[in-house]
Amino acid sequence: MHPKKTVDDILNHVEDGVFAVCAEVVRVVDGQDWWYPACKCHKGVVADSGAYFCSSCDRHVFQVVPRFRVKFEVTDGEASCVFVVFDSEMSYIMEKSCAYFVVQSKAIKVGPHPIEFDGLVGKRMLFAIDTTLKQSVGSDGTFRVKRICMNPKIIDEFCSKGPYFSPSKTMSHTIDVDSDGGSGEDVDVEDSKSMEFIKDLIVTPPDHGDQDFNKFCEVVFNKSMV
Repeated sequence: MHPKKTVDDILNHVEDGVFAVCAEVVRVVDGQDWWYPACKCHKGVVADSGAYFCSSCDRHVFQVVPRFRVKFEVTDGEASCVFVVFDSEMSYIMEKSCAYFVVQSKAIKVGPHPIEFDGLVGKRMLFAIDTTLKQSVGSDGTFRVKRICMNPKIIDEFCSKGPYFSPSKTMSHTIDVDSDGGSGEDVDVEDSKSMEFIKDLIVTPPDHGDQDFNKFCEVVFNKSMV
């Protein structure tokens, strides 16, 4: 059973554990990319020496896949904070892969994030936040989301129950959040679609601006159509 916490409790957390927080999405927080390139091991990679370097695999790689890292400001009516939703949970609530949105955003030249993300604004959700996870609290004061539930009936039940409640059967599937000690942009999730997508994927790191990003998106589009 997950103990209930308010947003203020999370902001001033004095204990470790998995906590359930009911909050409403206020806005998508821009200013940082909503996706990142990841190794086939699902760890975030960085451009280096004409390739990508994966600190988890400790080697340069050429097979990468775009994965979600979206920041949302949330509130429970009393306090607000920023939750970070990664690939598994974001794919779950959007019902589309990150690759889909990367291609679409480039094709129609959207703003700082896909307009579909704004459809989540005003929605009330249950968030499971694990404060025991390594780097679960970002250096910028953000919190990493472990699981999400959007079922209105379950949310109402959660709000009417006592201090402990765990809607495990209606929340999204469990994911493991881990860090490679680097950028904190990695999520270990078994994702067969992503693994299929990155098969034989060769891209050039986006070191030289829009031209390389165009090439990346072209490869994403071609692979997504296979």
